[in-house]
Amino acid sequence: MEVWLQTVVDAMRAALSAEFKAAVAGYDEKPRGRWLFDHSVQTTITASRTFFTQEITGAFNDLEDGKEDALKARAPAPLVCPPCSVRGSAHRPARARRPSTSGRCRS
Repeated sequence: MEVWLQTVVDAMRAALSAEFKAAVAGYDEKPRGRWLFDHSVQTTITASRTFFTQEITGAFNDLEDGKEDALKARAPAPLVCPPCSVRGSAHRPARARRPSTSGRCRS
């Protein structure tokens, strides 16, 4: 049983690693809104936070080097709001009639 479970864990890690590498490779190639829906939520959150951290760290390094507008110049492009993308242009009463997959998002 333990050998089988370890095989499952190893396969899961390999699958997530492959998906993460594909997401990272496509991060700058597609518009953020499209990139967001091409990958799993776990992957998009991890990859977008990784790139955000790199961009902000680079901006702070530029600021330390004396570039006054470093934070404005290197500000990362915002990622499209996932709930906004999913619900589209539906107004609030129409959204209230839709079944919710999560009780947390009320925007």
